Amino acid sequence: MASETDVVIVGAGPYGLSIAGHCKKRGVPFRIFGTPMKFWRDMPHSMYLKSFADATSIYTPENYIGFDKYSEERNLENDEPCAIVDFAAYGEHVQRVNVPEVEAVDVVRVETRSGRFLVTLANGEAVVARNVIVATGLKAFSRIPSELRGLSEQLVSHTSDHNSVEHFRGRTVFVIGAGQSALQACALLHEAGSAVELFVRGGSISFSSRMQPDRSLFERLRNPRSKLGVGLKNWLIATFPFIVFHVPDRWRIPFVKTYLGPNVAWWLKERVTDKFPIHLNVAVEGAREHD
Repeated sequence: MASETDVVIVGAGPYGLSIAGHCKKRGVPFRIFGTPMKFWRDMPHSMYLKSFADATSIYTPENYIGFDKYSEERNLENDEPCAIVDFAAYGEHVQRVNVPEVEAVDVVRVETRSGRFLVTLANGEAVVARNVIVATGLKAFSRIPSELRGLSEQLVSHTSDHNSVEHFRGRTVFVIGAGQSALQACALLHEAGSAVELFVRGGSISFSSRMQPDRSLFERLRNPRSKLGVGLKNWLIATFPFIVFHVPDRWRIPFVKTYLGPNVAWWLKERVTDKFPIHLNVAVEGAREHD
């Protein structure tokens, strides 16, 4: 016999834990499945977040635990690069305190049954739910360009496939992309002793600016800081997020498509500039295995 609940949450990362927090606050019965913060735990420990500490908090309605407060209590710098391993530890702390209901078992199948969902777990248990929320994170969105998909997995992989780059030491590695993931991968590969080259489709790489602590009042008004970064546009969207929903489509859609494009954290600039070849205005048309 299958048990029943109102909501099944698939995934126990930041989004899944946040949704569970909302359900608890509103008294909505739920069950949440997955290994807490697994995606983040599997990342290389030498990687860092791009965002500020106060911009990456997990929703905790009863016992508010912001990442900035968590970092301060552990003498971690809020305005300096934050290690992925610290964010993963923060998420696990939030889970233990606020969502002890997490069940560390994977969901293997979801199907409809008489107007509801039948959820099958890896341990064989079945759960019937009125709603299913999939919060499996960014891993599912990793994409290999079609020009490279015919090659062996030994030759082509996505950055999210690796929790270490040490096995690339002494090898030549081409990286394709212009965002944080690509540039941070290049830095780690170069520092691990790989001969790395970067290929960028566009004509430049956009680096964020480091916010100076002693900015003048005029500069703070002209470029205010927000949880999305520095700048009036960032501040406006972070302060009044629902304003976007009330803008006509002819303005909203072009804005959303171009806002917050590929961007690289300021602290990566010195780790990649003049360290390895960077090819701009280059698009991959094909690839084949050779020797």
